Amino acid sequence: MIPMKKPFYMFDDDFLKPISPFVISCRNLAKGKDRGGKEKRSEKPKVILDDMEMNKVFDYEEFKLEVEDAIESMKVELRDNLNIRMNPKKVESLPIMFNGERIQLNDIVTVSRKQQELVINLGATPDAVKPAMQAILDSGLGLNPQLDGNTIFIRYPKVTTEHRQTLIKSVRMLGQQTKDRIKDRNLLKRFTHKSESKKLSRDLLNDANSNVQYYIKEKCSEIDEIISTKVHSLEN
Repeated sequence: MIPMKKPFYMFDDDFLKPISPFVISCRNLAKGKDRGGKEKRSEKPKVILDDMEMNKVFDYEEFKLEVEDAIESMKVELRDNLNIRMNPKKVESLPIMFNGERIQLNDIVTVSRKQQELVINLGATPDAVKPAMQAILDSGLGLNPQLDGNTIFIRYPKVTTEHRQTLIKSVRMLGQQTKDRIKDRNLLKRFTHKSESKKLSRDLLNDANSNVQYYIKEKCSEIDEIISTKVHSLEN
């Protein structure tokens, strides 16, 4: 049997997959990769396809939108929830039960932000003092609210080395989860034109796969850079 010079992609019942030589190559690469570490920059494909050509194999534009959405969601999480200083919005948006209805705290109270503390004025809704206090204590934010009449005072937690390290660990985990999400085989499968594959040339299938894998690698490197910048800001 004459060995093939290029990997040949076949479509099984649900997805584009390569024959054995390509699979072995990928497995060898996977073994050398440090899971959770930064992605190595891959070489550009020998043949660069434009989006029109890529769309013959994949719903490429929609796939890229899905990837960008994953990265944007990561950025929002980094900005809003993984900071040295507590985000006041976490307190303002706490759910509480009031008059038999589940609402957010800032729906019924006035929250003022000062340099070292939050001041929650419940003068207009004194019956909400008890459920508001309970919601803050049960929030898991590690806060110690102090009550003075109908006003709740919350001092921002002290920043410790342990707190920084916990945040950094969470940031890195979020980055890895985002990379896993965009590299997930099932994600690309959703955007693959299975019905059209048999009509396409072997070279086009090979080149399209090389291009999409290069795109994913580049996006993983972009995620690494975002995470590295965030970690640096938490360390200093």
